[in-house]
Amino acid sequence: WVLKELDEVRVTVQGDEGKLKQVLINLLGNAVKFTKKGKIELTVEKGDDNFYRFEVKDDGLGIDSSALRNIFEPFRQDQAGRQEGGTGLGLAISKKHIELMGGELGVDSQLGHGSRFYFTLPLYPAEEDVIASSELTGPDVLRLAAGFNVRSLVVDDNRFNRDVLSQTLLSIGVEVDQAENGKIALEMAQEHTYDIVFMDMRMPVMRGEEAVAKIQEKFGKDEPKVVAITASVFSHQKINFLEMGCHDFLSKPFQTHLVFQSMKNLLGLEYEYKEEFKEVAKVETVLEPADLSMMSIPNDLYSQLKEAVEFYQVTQIENIMNKLKQQGGDSKVLAGYLQPYINQYNMDGILEILGKLKNA
Repeated sequence: WVLKELDEVRVTVQGDEGKLKQVLINLLGNAVKFTKKGKIELTVEKGDDNFYRFEVKDDGLGIDSSALRNIFEPFRQDQAGRQEGGTGLGLAISKKHIELMGGELGVDSQLGHGSRFYFTLPLYPAEEDVIASSELTGPDVLRLAAGFNVRSLVVDDNRFNRDVLSQTLLSIGVEVDQAENGKIALEMAQEHTYDIVFMDMRMPVMRGEEAVAKIQEKFGKDEPKVVAITASVFSHQKINFLEMGCHDFLSKPFQTHLVFQSMKNLLGLEYEYKEEFKEVAKVETVLEPADLSMMSIPNDLYSQLKEAVEFYQVTQIENIMNKLKQQGGDSKVLAGYLQPYINQYNMDGILEILGKLKNA
């Protein structure tokens, strides 16, 4: 093993820790799997304008040129991959995660001479105390406070992006509709009343800017509130979004606390938080810690789920969730309870719950 890292003792940046961690685990896991002997290198280098280059290089089996062309497509594996097992989804998921973070996954390989996977990501500086403390991100939101109701519209041509944001909103009790482009969003806004619209700016058919203009032309500047969604938010873009009539802006990948803070600022919402929730847990929770200790799931699924969570294997986790739902009983209840944790990539929370089951 060789680790080539940055010269700085510590670099604090803003980014999606869960996605980046899963990508590196997938790439390093593949390198280990296909390198029987030789060297594996992980290199992290800082470039210009807050861009960081990541590279995983191995002396393993390498990839045949015919397989290399389709290596990032789902369920595509070469002969070596089939022999080693796996779902054939790891690289496809890694590619999607990197694209959502504003990068692109590349590969160089030659059969018998190892492989090199690499990507570059924009990771902007963050104050250390933002990372070290949860005080600035605020306590964990559990749900909308009593008496508050919100209907939202999530507009994005990428289904994965729509689902991620929609699940985040649904997890706290926000009603969510979805649209895949600005034209459909405009039609839905004419049929329904929305409190807030999350609008991606780059879409086919009708771009976000045009959709925002048409919605506000019909309904006015203040309702519904419009939050611009973009892959990156630079200073000049912020001004442009406000000038076009947007009330706020969020960058992808989404940071949950910023989504909730934006809604609170724009709609005057109140939330119930985890700290408050603990004090009334016995009254309001459907599934209490005491209940967890009385529950169990099939031992094979328990072991598979625990291993998948420890290695951030999201696709495997979702497959196991489907199996648990099909089992019924305790398994189905637990699957429903775990889903919000999965949506938030809260692997530590899942492990804590698994540790309370009778299987543990």
